[in-house]
Amino acid sequence: MSNPRGTRERVEQAAEAIVRKEGVSGLTMRRLAEKADVALKTPYNLFGSKTGVLLALLDRTTTALLDELLADQSSLAIRQLLNALDTLGRFYRADEDYFRVIFWAVMTSDHPQERAAAHANIIAIVSAKTAEALAKKELAADTNAEALGEQLGLNLLANLGSWAGGHLSMAETIEHTRAVWIALLSTKATRKAKTAL
Repeated sequence: MSNPRGTRERVEQAAEAIVRKEGVSGLTMRRLAEKADVALKTPYNLFGSKTGVLLALLDRTTTALLDELLADQSSLAIRQLLNALDTLGRFYRADEDYFRVIFWAVMTSDHPQERAAAHANIIAIVSAKTAEALAKKELAADTNAEALGEQLGLNLLANLGSWAGGHLSMAETIEHTRAVWIALLSTKATRKAKTAL
């Protein structure tokens, strides 16, 4: 009996090995199937496209970031959002060239629906945390948490796009994002939450 989760992991590991050795241009579905020792249809069935494979590689980091964000229950939700930026920066700086080429390939791919879904996931994570901040009375009662979360998420994505295009370092990306997030959050933060900024 086959193990779908094990197969998926093996294909992702093969994709990572190809990208690290040959770059994104070396990653084809045929090459991936050969490297993972699976049928050609398997990468398509698991990921749909090359963009889907690259998003899966980025999702590993997103999952680790989300796990860390969910585990941080010791501070205000606003502080957790800002801490998440630091965590993202730490993850990406640890292997900046690898993540940059993947992110750029996703941004410039011919699969806008997959890219849009990935963007929506990031915005959803940020929006959930702004909704939590509103529920905990860290934000003014009239705050539209969903709109604020979307604005914060889009700002992060825009800065990550500049990073992927080689215009910013990851440290600069986090610094610019943090400055905008603090400015946006401080206009809506209650007195209780301003100390977290």
